Amino acid sequence: MTQEQIIEGNKLLDRFMYGEGTGLYNHYANHNQYHENWAWLFPVVDKIKNMNTDVSIQIVDMVTHIHIKPPVSGKVFYFSDEDPQRAVWQCVVAHAQWRETMAND
Repeated sequence: MTQEQIIEGNKLLDRFMYGEGTGLYNHYANHNQYHENWAWLFPVVDKIKNMNTDVSIQIVDMVTHIHIKPPVSGKVFYFSDEDPQRAVWQCVVAHAQWRETMAND
Protein backbone atom coordinates (compact mmCIF):
# COMPACT_ATOMS: atom_id res chain seq x y z
CA MET A 1 0.00 0.00 0.00
CA THR A 2 1.18 3.48 -0.77
CA GLN A 3 1.07 6.31 1.73
CA GLU A 4 -1.64 7.93 -0.39
CA GLN A 5 -3.80 4.77 -0.22
CA ILE A 6 -3.38 4.67 3.55
CA ILE A 7 -4.37 8.33 3.94
CA GLU A 8 -7.41 7.93 1.67
CA GLY A 9 -8.46 4.73 3.48
CA ASN A 10 -8.15 6.42 6.86
CA LYS A 11 -10.20 9.40 5.65
CA LEU A 12 -12.86 6.98 4.42
CA LEU A 13 -12.95 5.25 7.82
CA ASP A 14 -13.22 8.63 9.51
CA ARG A 15 -16.28 9.46 7.36
CA PHE A 16 -17.73 6.00 8.04
CA MET A 17 -17.36 6.45 11.79
CA TYR A 18 -18.37 10.09 12.18
CA GLY A 19 -19.90 11.32 8.92
CA GLU A 20 -18.81 14.32 6.91
CA GLY A 21 -21.43 16.64 8.34
CA THR A 22 -20.50 16.20 12.00
CA GLY A 23 -18.09 18.18 14.09
CA LEU A 24 -16.09 15.00 14.70
CA TYR A 25 -15.25 14.50 11.02
CA ASN A 26 -11.75 15.84 10.35
CA HIS A 27 -11.24 16.14 14.12
CA TYR A 28 -7.88 14.50 13.59
CA ALA A 29 -6.48 16.26 10.56
CA ASN A 30 -3.82 13.66 9.76
CA HIS A 31 -6.22 10.65 9.74
CA ASN A 32 -3.23 8.43 10.42
CA GLN A 33 -4.40 6.26 13.28
CA TYR A 34 -6.74 3.59 11.85
CA HIS A 35 -4.06 1.61 10.02
CA GLU A 36 -1.63 1.57 12.93
CA ASN A 37 -3.67 1.69 16.13
CA TRP A 38 -6.01 -1.10 17.29
CA ALA A 39 -7.75 1.40 19.60
CA TRP A 40 -8.92 3.27 16.48
CA LEU A 41 -9.49 0.22 14.27
CA PHE A 42 -11.60 -2.00 16.50
CA PRO A 43 -14.39 0.54 17.02
CA VAL A 44 -14.80 0.39 13.22
CA VAL A 45 -15.13 -3.40 13.42
CA ASP A 46 -17.65 -3.01 16.27
CA LYS A 47 -19.72 -0.51 14.28
CA ILE A 48 -19.81 -2.88 11.30
CA LYS A 49 -20.73 -5.81 13.55
CA ASN A 50 -23.53 -3.77 15.15
CA MET A 51 -25.08 -3.30 11.70
CA ASN A 52 -26.19 -6.96 11.84
CA THR A 53 -23.21 -7.82 9.67
CA ASP A 54 -21.27 -11.07 10.03
CA VAL A 55 -17.65 -10.40 10.92
CA SER A 56 -15.14 -13.20 11.32
CA ILE A 57 -11.46 -12.86 12.19
CA GLN A 58 -9.31 -15.98 12.34
CA ILE A 59 -5.60 -16.57 12.64
CA VAL A 60 -4.40 -19.75 10.95
CA ASP A 61 -0.71 -20.60 10.60
CA MET A 62 0.31 -17.05 11.49
CA VAL A 63 -1.95 -15.53 8.81
CA THR A 64 -4.95 -13.41 9.75
CA HIS A 65 -8.13 -13.97 7.74
CA ILE A 66 -11.06 -11.58 8.01
CA HIS A 67 -14.35 -11.63 6.22
CA ILE A 68 -17.27 -9.25 6.44
CA LYS A 69 -20.65 -10.24 5.04
CA PRO A 70 -23.38 -7.59 5.10
CA PRO A 71 -26.92 -8.95 5.42
CA VAL A 72 -29.02 -9.47 2.30
CA SER A 73 -26.48 -7.92 -0.10
CA GLY A 74 -24.73 -11.13 -1.14
CA LYS A 75 -21.48 -9.17 -0.90
CA VAL A 76 -18.50 -10.65 0.97
CA PHE A 77 -15.32 -8.77 1.80
CA TYR A 78 -12.32 -10.99 2.49
CA PHE A 79 -8.68 -10.21 3.16
CA SER A 80 -5.80 -12.20 4.57
CA ASP A 81 -2.32 -11.08 5.53
CA GLU A 82 0.53 -12.03 7.82
CA ASP A 83 0.06 -8.62 9.45
CA PRO A 84 -3.25 -8.83 11.35
CA GLN A 85 -3.77 -5.09 11.51
CA ARG A 86 -3.24 -4.68 7.77
CA ALA A 87 -5.73 -7.49 6.98
CA VAL A 88 -8.41 -5.96 9.22
CA TRP A 89 -7.73 -2.43 7.98
CA GLN A 90 -7.97 -3.44 4.29
CA CYS A 91 -11.22 -5.31 4.87
CA VAL A 92 -12.97 -2.55 6.81
CA VAL A 93 -11.82 0.04 4.25
CA ALA A 94 -13.31 -2.07 1.43
CA HIS A 95 -16.55 -2.43 3.40
CA ALA A 96 -16.75 1.29 4.21
CA GLN A 97 -16.06 2.15 0.56
CA TRP A 98 -18.89 -0.14 -0.54
CA ARG A 99 -21.26 1.40 2.03
CA GLU A 100 -20.37 4.91 0.88
CA THR A 101 -20.94 3.94 -2.76
CA MET A 102 -24.32 2.38 -1.87
CA ALA A 103 -25.34 5.50 0.04
CA ASN A 104 -24.44 7.73 -2.93
CA ASP A 105 -26.35 5.65 -5.51
